[in-house]
Amino acid sequence: MGVIALGVVICCSNCITIEIHRGGVHSGFNELTLSEKKRIVFTEDITHINNASDSVVFSITPDKLKRYMNQFDRCLVYFWNATCSSPYWKSPIVVQDYCKKNNLHLILIVNHYDHVKKLFDINSSLKQPVFVMNASHYETDKCRKYVPKFRREFLGDIDKKHHINYWIYYHGMFEKCLDLEEN
Repeated sequence: MGVIALGVVICCSNCITIEIHRGGVHSGFNELTLSEKKRIVFTEDITHINNASDSVVFSITPDKLKRYMNQFDRCLVYFWNATCSSPYWKSPIVVQDYCKKNNLHLILIVNHYDHVKKLFDINSSLKQPVFVMNASHYETDKCRKYVPKFRREFLGDIDKKHHINYWIYYHGMFEKCLDLEEN
């Protein structure tokens, strides 16, 4: 009887909002603590981004990312998803080791701000800066809107042909997709 009464009160009340959060629907920025939010750097100036910092993650747009990566001869761009358990997704540390062995600069991009929380634990082991897609650039907090737009702006038609998360660039130009399972 109590459950029915609670249901009636909730349905008839205008001041109660029930929000169900499904993982991956929103960027996750609002789920970060204040101290975690302070570790996200929204930057226009990419020239100061050099070595990794275990205290920050850079929120970046595709055009800034392209400008950043143009300073390296060869780089591997890795779109990392902290919640995927597929064998195709590798730990950022494993990918960093692969890059070091193959003379590639690692550019690690996280889709969601809430995935950054997992990176904060291992960030001190990373020797490269870490980036997160800037959702506010697209004036939305919905992943299904900003993630495809970011990937389309950054990868262009290549993304349609190869839905992979490892991309090798040579002097800022797409070279090839990489399957780390083969290596």
